[in-house]
Amino acid sequence: MDKSELSGHLLKYGFEPALVDEIYANGRSKKVTAGEVIVRPGQNNNFIPLVLEGVLKVTRHDEDGSEIFLYYLEGGDTCAMSISCCIDNSKSQISASAEEDSLIWMIPVEYLDSWIAKYQSFRRFIFNSYRERFDEMLLAIDSMAFMKMDERLYKYLLDKKQ
Repeated sequence: MDKSELSGHLLKYGFEPALVDEIYANGRSKKVTAGEVIVRPGQNNNFIPLVLEGVLKVTRHDEDGSEIFLYYLEGGDTCAMSISCCIDNSKSQISASAEEDSLIWMIPVEYLDSWIAKYQSFRRFIFNSYRERFDEMLLAIDSMAFMKMDERLYKYLLDKKQ
């Protein structure tokens, strides 16, 4: 991916041109095919995935291999759980896989702190990622607590259609 293509994606997210230059200079693009796993539980992450095109599915697994869906990442999204692991330098507790063929930009973790301090747009982007995931979690809790199963299924199907 060349710089003008990346700029086309990142400038629409409100990133400053200087930040776009740094993201281009220090990151790299990665094409993933549907079903490909990008992040595995127990793995140390040294990058933060920024979805440019496509959809990633984030799930959590228990010791028995059962999984629970957490959220989808679409164009302009990044993974709040990956950010959290990178900040703490801890192992991943989630799995992220491509729901469809996708294009992501790999942001090296070593730039996270300096870009948050240096660029207001990046700081806002990171905090908005956390807020969006938190809002989704509250909606899921509300759905389980206040909606009947058939209502939840109907809502799920409508959401999936969109």
